[in-house]
Amino acid sequence: DDGLAQGVSEAILGTIIDSISDGIIILDRDGYVLALNRQGAIILDLNQETSTGKHVTEIVDFKPVILDVLKSEQGYLEKEFILQSPSRGRLHFIKSAIILRNSEGN
Repeated sequence: DDGLAQGVSEAILGTIIDSISDGIIILDRDGYVLALNRQGAIILDLNQETSTGKHVTEIVDFKPVILDVLKSEQGYLEKEFILQSPSRGRLHFIKSAIILRNSEGN
């Protein structure tokens, strides 16, 4: 059963992503959170479970730089950002943004 195999694969993938020490947030092309790993939730001071399905602008109180990536479709690796958060003050990030496409180019 492909559904069962896919479910097991998703569970394994989720476990792997949660075990990574870097923060990971996966967004769809419109900016909605598909996944957020445990470390990403800690870094962004978010609830991992309730963040999924929300637009990135609903979960952080600063302008997410990732919106520019979604618009331009140009990613980057290991880029430094200093952002101002009204609730947390100055935030310093080293971030990578990687665009993933399916076989149809979406």
